Amino acid sequence: MLGELCQAYEDQLSAAEKAELTGYSESLKRLARNSLFRRVGRFEGFRQESNVLQKRTGYAQVYRAWHILNSGLSLYSGATDIGVRPIWELYELWCFIKMKRMIAEILGLEFDDEHITQERPDGFDPFRDNQMEHIVTYYPESGDRIELRYQHTYNRFTGDVHTATTEQRPDIVLNIIKPDGFTLTYLYDAKYRVLDDRNAGDMDNPDADYADYPPSDAINQMHRYRDAIYYGSGREDHAAKEIIGGFILFPGRATDAKIKERYFYKSIESVNIGAFPLLPDVGHPEKEGWLLREHLTSVLVDRSRLQQIEDSIPQRGLSYIPMEAAKREDLVLVGYIKDKATEQVILDQLVYYVPSGFKPGSIELVYGFDKAKYLLLHDAQKNRKMYELSGYPPKSATVEDLKAKGFNPSGGSYLMFKLKSKHPIDIRDLDLSRCALKGGKAHTVPYFTTIEELRATSSRPFK
Repeated sequence: MLGELCQAYEDQLSAAEKAELTGYSESLKRLARNSLFRRVGRFEGFRQESNVLQKRTGYAQVYRAWHILNSGLSLYSGATDIGVRPIWELYELWCFIKMKRMIAEILGLEFDDEHITQERPDGFDPFRDNQMEHIVTYYPESGDRIELRYQHTYNRFTGDVHTATTEQRPDIVLNIIKPDGFTLTYLYDAKYRVLDDRNAGDMDNPDADYADYPPSDAINQMHRYRDAIYYGSGREDHAAKEIIGGFILFPGRATDAKIKERYFYKSIESVNIGAFPLLPDVGHPEKEGWLLREHLTSVLVDRSRLQQIEDSIPQRGLSYIPMEAAKREDLVLVGYIKDKATEQVILDQLVYYVPSGFKPGSIELVYGFDKAKYLLLHDAQKNRKMYELSGYPPKSATVEDLKAKGFNPSGGSYLMFKLKSKHPIDIRDLDLSRCALKGGKAHTVPYFTTIEELRATSSRPFK
C-alpha cells in the first residue's frame, strides 16, 4: 500500500521521503510474513468464560483492557516477553495468593520469619504453562504444620494419599498436620464462572436480588474428588477416604449476610461441600472473602480435630479411643525410662518424648491427649514418680531435635511433652506403688490412662 502511495504522489515527495516510505513498506511486508504477527487480533482469554461476567459492569472494562493488551503484545515478537494467561488461570492464581496471605494473618505469622517457608521449584512460573507444584508451609505456635499446595496431583503412584483410578488435580490443597501426624485435608477449586442469571434450576429463589451462584458442575467435581482420593498403605488398600471437605471459590458478589441462606453455603455444614464467593475489593481489601476467612479460622484455630471429623466419613486409619468418662484434667501419660541418665536428661530439659505414627511401639492416642495433665514415669525396678505437665500442647520433633537436647532416639517421628517442674508430686488418695500398670512386653510402650483408672487398680498389688 505504501508503494502505491509513493507512485500516486511521486511528484510531491522528495527522494528522502520516498526512501523512508519504501523502508516502512519493506518492514511491514516482513512482519506480515511473521507467524506471530499473523495472529494479531485473535483473543483466547475469554473464549470459554461466563457470558454473564463479560456483560457485567467492571468485567466488560477488564475484557476491553485485556484485548488491547493482548493485541499490542503480539505486535512485537520477543520485545515484550512477559507471558499472558487466560483470565480464569489468573483468577485461580489470585485465589491461591489470597488464601496464602489469609492463613498467615489468621495464624499471626509473617512471611519474613522462620515460621513460614515456601518451596518454588526451579522453573516455576505462574504466567506460563507448567505442571510444577508450589508449597507454602506454616509452623504456628500450636505445634501443627500447615501446608498450602498449588497444583498438587493425586494419582495411583503418589504414596499413602492416592487415587485408585484416574489422576486428580485440585487447584488448591490445604493440609493441617497435627503433632502426631494426623492430617486433615481440604480441597479448593477456583472457577471463574457463575451460573447464568436466567437459569433458575439450582437457585433457592430466582427472583432474589442476589443472582450469583457457582456452576453446578464445579460443585459436582468436589464430590468426585472426595470419592476418588484415598488414604492407605498401598495402591490396593482403599478403605479410608482422605478428603474431609471440598469447596468452590467463585467470583460471586457477597455483600449481604443472606448468602448464608443459600444452598451452596448451607451444604457446608451438612456435607462439608459447598462454595465461597471470592472477589477482589480494592476499596475494602479486608472484606475480601470474609466467608472464606471465617471457614479458615474455624478449621485452623477454633475447631479441634475431633469436631472436624466426627460428622465426616472416617478419615485415614488412625484409631482414636473415646474416653467420654475421663476428665481432661485427669488424663495421665504413662512413660518408661530405661536408666538414670535418661531420667536426668528428662528433668534437666523438662521434656518427655514418645514415638508417634504407625511404627511398632508408637503411642496410641486418645481424645484429649493434648490436654494431658500428668506424667507417670516408671522403670524396670518398679520405681514410679508423678510429674505435672505444663498444659501446653505437645510438639512434633525429629531425631535431630531430640539429639540436640541430649536424648538418643532411634529414628522416626516423635511428640514432646513439656513438664512444669522437675519435682515429683503426690496425688491425694493415690498410692503409685500399688497401681497396676500395663505389663508384659508392652511395659516400655507409653500409653494414656486417668487418675480414676489408676485408683481403681491400686487395690491390686503390682506384679
